[in-house]
Amino acid sequence: MIAVEAVLGSETAMSRQVVQVPGSSLMIDLRQFRRAQDELPFFSDALLAYSQAVLAQALQSAACNGVHAVQERAARWLLMCHDRSDSATFALTQSSLAEMLGVSRQAVSIVARALQQAELIRYRRGAVTILSRRGLEQASCECYGIIRQHYDERLLPSQQQGRRASAAADS
Repeated sequence: MIAVEAVLGSETAMSRQVVQVPGSSLMIDLRQFRRAQDELPFFSDALLAYSQAVLAQALQSAACNGVHAVQERAARWLLMCHDRSDSATFALTQSSLAEMLGVSRQAVSIVARALQQAELIRYRRGAVTILSRRGLEQASCECYGIIRQHYDERLLPSQQQGRRASAAADS
C-alpha cells in the first residue's frame, strides 16, 4: 500500500510514488477508502499498523543513509525488494537502486560487482537474483533487521487479526 497521507486523513498526496519492482496493484476511490476505514475496524487497525511500519522504515532508512556504507545499504534495499517479490529474481535497474541509495550509478555498479563476487547476488542488466539471502543479511547493516522486526511485530499481527475478524464475519 502507498499513500499513508490518505490513512492520516489528507485529501491530497504529499509525495510521488515510484514502483521499483514490476507487479500488479489495485486502486480504490478515496470515498470508498474512507467508508471502509469507518465501517471496518480491522481495516482501520491494519491501516494504522501499516502507517506505523512505513514511518519506522522511513526514519530508520534516513538514519541508515547517514551512517552506513553504500554496500550495507544496498544489501538492505535488495533484501527489502526480495521481501516484496514473489521470486528470488526481480527487476531492478542501477538507476533505481542509485536513486534509492542516494549515490551514483557508478557506485551501484561497484557495489553490485562486489556482491556478485561474494556470490550473494547475480546482476544482469536490470534484473537481480538473490543467490544467498543469509549472506546478504550478513552483508547488510543492522537497519534491515530493525525494519523487518518492526514490520513483523507491528504489521503482521494486525493483518492476522483482520483475517480472523473477516473469517468470523463470514461465518
